[in-house]
Amino acid sequence: MIFKDEMGAFTLAEVVITLGIIGIVAAMTMPVLIAGYQKNVLKNQFKKTYSMLSQAIVKTQADLGYVPDCYYYETGASVPHHCAEYNSNGTCKRYETNDGGSVPADVNGPLGECSVFTTAFLKNLNIIKTCKKVYDDGCIPAYKGYEDILRETDDSLTDVDINKKGYVYLQKANLYAKPGYVFSDGSVLIDLNNMNIFAIDINGKKGPNKWGYDLFNFRLQGLSSKPVYLAPHPLSIYEQGGKPTKEMVKSMGN
Repeated sequence: MIFKDEMGAFTLAEVVITLGIIGIVAAMTMPVLIAGYQKNVLKNQFKKTYSMLSQAIVKTQADLGYVPDCYYYETGASVPHHCAEYNSNGTCKRYETNDGGSVPADVNGPLGECSVFTTAFLKNLNIIKTCKKVYDDGCIPAYKGYEDILRETDDSLTDVDINKKGYVYLQKANLYAKPGYVFSDGSVLIDLNNMNIFAIDINGKKGPNKWGYDLFNFRLQGLSSKPVYLAPHPLSIYEQGGKPTKEMVKSMGN
């Protein structure tokens, strides 16, 4: 047994108790430290992927020599409008302006040259794998769809209810059927709508593979007087504890 002497030695019992306290404190703090570390890693990966895509968009316009018609107006729709008629499954089949008129084809932005943009854009990305169907062809792991996230807060929602909320391309079956591209750093782009709307998994299959953690949705925005740029999608879906794309973009300055 170890006894205290005039030099301040500790007994074995005191040492054991002290080590036990240290172990308890470590057990309590380590998960917090690990979570903070993982959060910082994902933040840096988001920054890197956002920068890579932004640079590719800028170079694409420089290569083409003009701004292609493949973007949404940053100021919102040119004419206020709404769905005037739904089909039986809740998908909108006809829109009209708020005063009852017909909706212009480019009401949300000019999208007629997205095929031109896509061809040039993909040349500026270091793609190592292309998938016609992003899930079936192995470009992505399993994700939750928009409908899954909505039902987590309201399990009474029917398929028709969810379809009426729009953004059906974010529902799991539609998301899985979209084309995708794996980049050399492991990140993945899912083309949701002719490359003017897409989702990015900043670290591929590594995980956590959750919206608002390592999976985010974007769109191309611009005006006739300025270049197209990468912007958070207005509907930035995220799972519990995650962050919308807009908040992640803002956090890059911190």
